[in-house]
Amino acid sequence: MIKVIPAFLTITISSFSMATPQGKTLHAISNIDQSTVTLALDDPRGKTSFRELNLKTLKTELLPPPIDLEAEEVLALFRFAKDLILISQWTAGGGKPPSIRFFSGEKKDWSLLGRLNCISFDNIEIEKGKLKVRCEPDILKGKKAEITSFTLPSKKWKAKAVLPRMLERSGELSVSLEGPMFRWSEITIKNGTSVKKVSVEKLE
Repeated sequence: MIKVIPAFLTITISSFSMATPQGKTLHAISNIDQSTVTLALDDPRGKTSFRELNLKTLKTELLPPPIDLEAEEVLALFRFAKDLILISQWTAGGGKPPSIRFFSGEKKDWSLLGRLNCISFDNIEIEKGKLKVRCEPDILKGKKAEITSFTLPSKKWKAKAVLPRMLERSGELSVSLEGPMFRWSEITIKNGTSVKKVSVEKLE
């Protein structure tokens, strides 16, 4: 059994391998900002890459990955203009505290901001320079659910997310994910009455 730490993730090796497509898959998606989302993509070997996708033009741009991401799972991405906040975590076994990284769109590089003092969570809020999560209760240790916060570089950012993120909306524009959980294979984009489907495998 592989126990993945956030509350929304508990899977077995057999069910994971049977449901996982053989090609490139989508592991996480950001909020919509300026008609664009940022995607975390996994290749068949498990290597993660990051790509921006304009939902109106379908043009993409490859971003440099964090060099220290290693075997951490991408839990959440938040996009603010060209800047990104990435939450990732080593989820196998007992798990480790999630890492929080910042990508500067101006400098085109990543920096590790620190680690979040919370192992299991599924609600995230960014507001007034703080990233807040609702930590799940730990029955064995007698801990109740509590809110844990982390200081971010900007007080202007504002976003909310409930994991896993499978649908994002901004005005008439929306994007939804289809396929096996955390190995999504297709993106459906709606812009008013227009509907487009994009294969993750074909994203270049």
